[in-house]
Amino acid sequence: MRKRLFIGIPSADEYSKPIASFVNKYSDLQPINWVSEKNLHITIYFIGSIEENSIPIISNQINFLINNSKQFALEFEEVCFMKGRKNQKMIWAKFKESNELNELAKKIEGICLLYIDKREPFISTIPHITIARMKQYRDIEKIKIDIPFKTNKITVKKSCLYESVSIEGGVRYEVLNTFNFSD
Repeated sequence: MRKRLFIGIPSADEYSKPIASFVNKYSDLQPINWVSEKNLHITIYFIGSIEENSIPIISNQINFLINNSKQFALEFEEVCFMKGRKNQKMIWAKFKESNELNELAKKIEGICLLYIDKREPFISTIPHITIARMKQYRDIEKIKIDIPFKTNKITVKKSCLYESVSIEGGVRYEVLNTFNFSD
């Protein structure tokens, strides 16, 4: 059996609580697919579809990597509209580019290469929390992006191996393992 996996940073309360309030304020706008508070995260590396028996091997290697990597900071940049695949529009809480995050993602890719389908090599990532996805934008002008975060920086202390599970009406991200960065 195969599972869809990714490595991510769970959203800190300093970000998830204000995002949840923002989503609540605009939840009646359609057809916007709001990300549930429990699914908020910053993706480090999308692994993709993996054979279930390979997960413990990958997880152990990533655990070793992250346990031997120092905590790092991500600095908030802006909340913005972004264009995704298939002309899909998204709302992101975007962070400034991070060399530490990109280096970590490249190392995770090195661990996963034996287990993933061929794809373009990882170059860099834009750290962000996806808040919403929408295919049509007719009500987009009604959204005032005004999320008051209490802090502009977060210290990344842990990351998680997530499984993306399809459910009726969307996806649920299940934590398979948690990895702590060194101090």
